[in-house]
Amino acid sequence: MRSHRCHPWPPLLLTVALLAPAALGAQPPDRELVEEDLDERQAQSPPAAVGALEAEAQQAYADGDLARAIGLYRALAEGAEGPSERARHHLTTAWLLFQLGDAAGATSELVQALFEDPATPFRADLYNAEFTALHQDALRDALLRRRSEAVDRLNRAVAEISAGRYEAARRLLEEGLRLGPDDPDGLYNLAVVDQRTGRQEAALAGFERVLALERGRPESVSRELKAQALNNAAVIYFARGQFDDAETALGEAVKLDRADAKAWYNLGLTRARLGRKPEALAAYRRARELDPRDVDVARQIGLAHIERQEWVEAVAVLLEATREQPETPDLWIHLGRAQRGLGNLQGALESLARALELDPGNRAGDAETAALLLAEGRLAGGDILGAAAAASIATQFSPERPDGWVLLGLARLRADDPGGAAEALSQAAALAPDRADILHNLGSALLAKRDLVGAEAAFRRVLEIEPASAEAAAIVARLEAQKSPPATERRGAQPPALGAQLKEVDYPALGLRGLLVEQVAAGSPAARGGLQVGDLVLRADGAAVTTPAALASAFAAARRELRLEILRQGRQLELRLNAG
Repeated sequence: MRSHRCHPWPPLLLTVALLAPAALGAQPPDRELVEEDLDERQAQSPPAAVGALEAEAQQAYADGDLARAIGLYRALAEGAEGPSERARHHLTTAWLLFQLGDAAGATSELVQALFEDPATPFRADLYNAEFTALHQDALRDALLRRRSEAVDRLNRAVAEISAGRYEAARRLLEEGLRLGPDDPDGLYNLAVVDQRTGRQEAALAGFERVLALERGRPESVSRELKAQALNNAAVIYFARGQFDDAETALGEAVKLDRADAKAWYNLGLTRARLGRKPEALAAYRRARELDPRDVDVARQIGLAHIERQEWVEAVAVLLEATREQPETPDLWIHLGRAQRGLGNLQGALESLARALELDPGNRAGDAETAALLLAEGRLAGGDILGAAAAASIATQFSPERPDGWVLLGLARLRADDPGGAAEALSQAAALAPDRADILHNLGSALLAKRDLVGAEAAFRRVLEIEPASAEAAAIVARLEAQKSPPATERRGAQPPALGAQLKEVDYPALGLRGLLVEQVAAGSPAARGGLQVGDLVLRADGAAVTTPAALASAFAAARRELRLEILRQGRQLELRLNAG
């Protein structure tokens, strides 16, 4: 069966609001003092930090060749590594342009400087009033531009996330967050990218940073965004096995947004892991009310009803799910299981056959599961050839798993092919040497094949695994007795056959499973013991019998007589068959 995981929310498609900067009111200095102090500030730069190009620019400035100095400072800005260095050179260029009377050029350079780094140092006391006013206007324009470009990058990043291009999205988000640090939408979407690219620790840190922003500035994070961050953090907690933390986060998420179907679904998964299944089912039901078309929710509700043996409810919800997604094989498997529980064997077989058709390559293991259940159901319905075909498909998908070989062996045994049954069951026993049920069936097949030595070895192995198995002990004793027959017994004589044709039946609604008598041979032990056509054999010597081979083994192992408990026309009777 497939596993299910918690569902993260998609990234937000939100736009960042544009905020106006605070006004700057410092008074400008005298122009000559600005020039002197600017020169003094440049002269104080550490010599090691001043490259040849900057030294040349400073010299041009000192020589009064402002046009050449402007070109050099622009080249410095273009080649600078970090935003702070680029901003510093743009600011110097702006001042030089201003001195040449180019106010528009100065404004452009100031905007570029403050766009690169709004915190670029600017001492108003070193400049005149007009240049300080330009700086103030440029700061406002630069902040508006930063926020506009941040919004653009974030929205482009969301498109990249939707297209699954996560590295491109990461670059845009990092650029956007450099322009608008601590933007909650950007932080959330970057965490989503980390989550989807396997960087779970970074993702969790990102979601927790969004939550920390909300605690510090509640107005900056919407209730919806907080709920989504909580939900996605819970997904990571869930994957790490921190189910209590996941439940706490999801409980807060559904309080913030009671219409969040995914959060309710994830809360149901978490509560199920915590063993609180009734509460889990309540959460699933709430999710289904909010999103009736979500088949993941329907699947979990169906599985919960199957576990509680609420067959009608399970069939109803899973039938709707298969209508919503008719190409999903595991939904048909769960529906088949529910139909079988309800007693609708034919409907179950049809659903399981549909699942098998939908997954011919067994991509998710659904076809193998369907084949196994189909083989079991067909055996119960008496379709021996169909059961063998389905079991054979299961062995082809997973020859290393024993269950398909077991069902193939049982089908062959029912088809009066004890040799083929023994071959398949031997394969199963080799794959699971410690499974007593497989060895028991193998022993029955070998008995039917008249391989008494092999049968005895199989039943002795059963006793090693399950010493309390009365049936295996009786068969071993019977086989031991046959090794030394009484003198009056003709050497080589075989125990009498039961003399009845039997069919496996299963009535889940009545809680009955046994062998239906279809024919009784005249003069046989079955006829002499009073067995009639239509009787339902439930137990032999107190042990349930569900296959003809099991009853034949019990009869063969009986020393004098075999006590049968049967159901005849609604009345429970006890018969004793002479096995001597």
